[in-house]
Amino acid sequence: MVGLRTLALLRNEHRVSLQSLREVGKWLSDHYEAPWAELRFFVAGREVYFHDPRTGTHRSGRRPEQAVIAIDLRQVAAATEAEAERLRARTTEEIGRIVQHRYLSHNAPVIAGTRIRTEAIWHFHEAGYDTCAILREYPRLTERDVIAAIDFERRRRARRAG
Repeated sequence: MVGLRTLALLRNEHRVSLQSLREVGKWLSDHYEAPWAELRFFVAGREVYFHDPRTGTHRSGRRPEQAVIAIDLRQVAAATEAEAERLRARTTEEIGRIVQHRYLSHNAPVIAGTRIRTEAIWHFHEAGYDTCAILREYPRLTERDVIAAIDFERRRRARRAG
């Protein structure tokens, strides 16, 4: 009875073709004794997929030999976030250090381990921002970073002027 109701649901509500249902039914009857009552079905468009309890995979109804790979995007997102956090992490040697690299921010001086230009910090300083206010704008920085950037820019501008 469960099998018949499942067939009716797939056929009438999801418009799965009779040919497709026959193919699924033949494969299932070759591999299971009571397949329709024990399986979970999924429908995408007019294609039927089912959960194979023997292998734990999802299979296509049309081509059951072909397994559907389930990808848990929550795991992918968590791994991506962890990797991004690892890349953002700065070493203790980088804190308070200014670097220049020709492939980073067009060779402009930046705080090591970031892409934050010393010039940007200087502009905030010139606009009257104190160290705490600058740190609110750049939460990844430390007080040592801000002081180093301001000192660097002060010396740099003094050299240019004089």
